[in-house]
Amino acid sequence: MRFLPSLFLIFVLVPLPCFAWQGTVVKVADGDTLVVQVNDGQRVRIRLYGIDCPEGKQPFGPQATETAGVLAFGASIEVDPIKRDRYNRLVAIVYLPNGSTLEDSLLDAGLAWVFTRY
Repeated sequence: MRFLPSLFLIFVLVPLPCFAWQGTVVKVADGDTLVVQVNDGQRVRIRLYGIDCPEGKQPFGPQATETAGVLAFGASIEVDPIKRDRYNRLVAIVYLPNGSTLEDSLLDAGLAWVFTRY
């Protein structure tokens, strides 16, 4: 019985992981960073989970950004949150309308690499 109150506090006070939610991509900052608008009008900056793309001025950076834009800009997507990064971006898996992930699509196109830090 001594442990019951502490278990109660753990289950009540520790927030559960966020559940997947939907939104519309309103900006592609670069190949691995998006801005998604939620139904209430709030905008959320998202860092794609598990991949890294070249930056804009690096070789293939513009192609990565353009491809992410073609695949996701204006699309209604599903966001599966993982965590927050040091820049307070939401790190998440992004599901495209066809059911594939944006991460896998960029990897398949050769415009991203697996990056376990994010």
